[in-house]
Amino acid sequence: HGEHGEHGGEEEGHGHDHGGIRLGLKMQHVGHRFAAIWYAGRAEKLEMLDYQLHELRETAGQIRRADIEEHGVDVGKRLEANVLSGLDGLETAARKGDIATFESRYEAIRNGCNGCHDATEHGFIEVEKPTRNPYPNIELGTNDG
Repeated sequence: HGEHGEHGGEEEGHGHDHGGIRLGLKMQHVGHRFAAIWYAGRAEKLEMLDYQLHELRETAGQIRRADIEEHGVDVGKRLEANVLSGLDGLETAARKGDIATFESRYEAIRNGCNGCHDATEHGFIEVEKPTRNPYPNIELGTNDG
């Protein structure tokens, strides 16, 4: 098992244990929430947006507290700088119904995600603008990107 190898009993792609958390699973959770934020914000479904933002922030806090370093990068600090720091502006734009600004702020966060993936030698994990609802059985405004 290499530094990023899979361990027995884990599903492929979910990474390894970091201080009691599985970073891959937590990041997958962040990704799903981030995609749901895209749909909820664009549809101006503010209660759903609030919920998704809360859940994303909660998961990011767990990652931050785990004090994880990947290839010399403090993952929690980068998550805070690249994602969390932009959520308030994204939320404000959605609340104002300013979808153009919402989309622009979403894109900036998305680019920050990909920059961190590059820095931690995970550039093969490229976050794209959502093209389908990550929760097909939950109404988020539309199922199309």
